[in-house]
Amino acid sequence: MELLQKLKDNYRYSDYYIPDDRYELHLRRLRTEPLTQELVEYLCSQIDNPKSKKSCELRFIHLQPLFLNPSARNFDLKEYLYSHISKCRRPWLKLFFIRAYAVHASENELIPIMQKFENTLQKVHDYQDYEQILSEAGLPYLCKRYGYECFSHALSVAKEESLNIDPLLRGFFTLNEMGDMVEILTPQQIHERLEAFFKKKGLR
Repeated sequence: MELLQKLKDNYRYSDYYIPDDRYELHLRRLRTEPLTQELVEYLCSQIDNPKSKKSCELRFIHLQPLFLNPSARNFDLKEYLYSHISKCRRPWLKLFFIRAYAVHASENELIPIMQKFENTLQKVHDYQDYEQILSEAGLPYLCKRYGYECFSHALSVAKEESLNIDPLLRGFFTLNEMGDMVEILTPQQIHERLEAFFKKKGLR
């Protein structure tokens, strides 16, 4: 209960996600400390918080403990996570709801979900989605952890579809296996890449 109170006392976010070191230090503890029903309910309430719905990143940091903490499997989250997979529009965030759902689901339950996810990949080619989907935390993790054919096939589709993204927009950042951002390019390098892309498209 002490940790839960610290989370509530230190919540400072508005409609847009700006990292808050104090709050996220407490939140990171939920990746390893045994979860309680109250803590799980808090995480779910923040994922569903109307403010969080405007920020994928804010939803994601509250989702992380539900796929990183081994004790999350002790809670009945299957239907909750499934409903969010269905509702989530951003492909990269949808994949992490799938990662959390996979803790509770069978391979047969995941097959139709991944088939729909592949259809999404074939329609959406936003570089920010693919940086995260193809990161160590995304489809490569699911393939390594579970070895399901549905994950392997989705990874092949994602790699193929990522080739539709201009090379100038690839490789800005990635995620480590925990889902934390790892910067690959400096802000200056990103700026130069974007300027080159806009010039190439005749927008500069």
